[in-house]
Amino acid sequence: MSRSKAPPPLEEAEDAIRSNGFDCVVLDLSTPAGEPLGYLVKTLTNSDEPLVIFLPREANEEERMQLNLLGRRSEPLRVASSTAQLQDDIALVLHRPFENLPLNAQAALQQLRRCDPLLAGKKVVVIDDDIRNFFP
Repeated sequence: MSRSKAPPPLEEAEDAIRSNGFDCVVLDLSTPAGEPLGYLVKTLTNSDEPLVIFLPREANEEERMQLNLLGRRSEPLRVASSTAQLQDDIALVLHRPFENLPLNAQAALQQLRRCDPLLAGKKVVVIDDDIRNFFP
């Protein structure tokens, strides 16, 4: 992607990411073009904040390449495909207890976490190289 001049809101976002220590950065790519990722990929690659990307559609080839670059960051990258998963990822990154979430968010997360009948009664081992990830 040839990087042209970013629209003013993206320039502001880029400056804010560089200058402020955020606890989490959430990037909404629900737009068809997913333009913010192309403008912010270099800044996000060099940032230390956990990153959650909302992508409720299939990523195109360019987005997959950019997400692959972002996946090499020192902080975890999470890609959410639904609003419930987005809420869950943000709560996980910010270490918010489930009980402190609004009731509608709790209900959405309970629906998201409902046991898959195919996995009911099965033992699963999850191996992850990041100790901050916890799978109860």
